[in-house]
Amino acid sequence: MLRKPWHHGSAHQDPALLRSAHPRLALVSVGKDNPYGHPAARTVEALRAGGAVVLRTDLDGAIAVTGSGPGLRAVGRS
Repeated sequence: MLRKPWHHGSAHQDPALLRSAHPRLALVSVGKDNPYGHPAARTVEALRAGGAVVLRTDLDGAIAVTGSGPGLRAVGRS
């Protein structure tokens, strides 16, 4: 079964993909109180365990990303 990586933080993620990607930032576009339960707690935990800063539109509002390379930054509106 082909899984969509990073799909709104769903629970159906490939742990090996998360580990191999080594993301520094994870931006989850998700509506507040969505009926799908996104993002899944285990996905957010896996991202954070790998060192990623996780920002979510349902909690952080609009997210701005600036910079590049080591200077890449993301800031939520709220």
